[in-house]
Amino acid sequence: MTIDDALEKHTNRLMSIPGVVGVAAGEREGTPVVLVMIDRPAQELQGSGLPTHLEGFPVRLDHVGEISAF
Repeated sequence: MTIDDALEKHTNRLMSIPGVVGVAAGEREGTPVVLVMIDRPAQELQGSGLPTHLEGFPVRLDHVGEISAF
């Protein structure tokens, strides 16, 4: 399974978690990661169901704040 396949399979579920504002493919030290953008500090999302891995890819949380269209 590719990271794009993993995103396609899990994006809707991840986006339904309060505090998640975006999901994308990313890279960390040359390794593909699932990037989950959140609107609050990660500590506030403990117990929310955010995984640490998806389909074998590590999940990286990125606190980006609120996202709004211009």
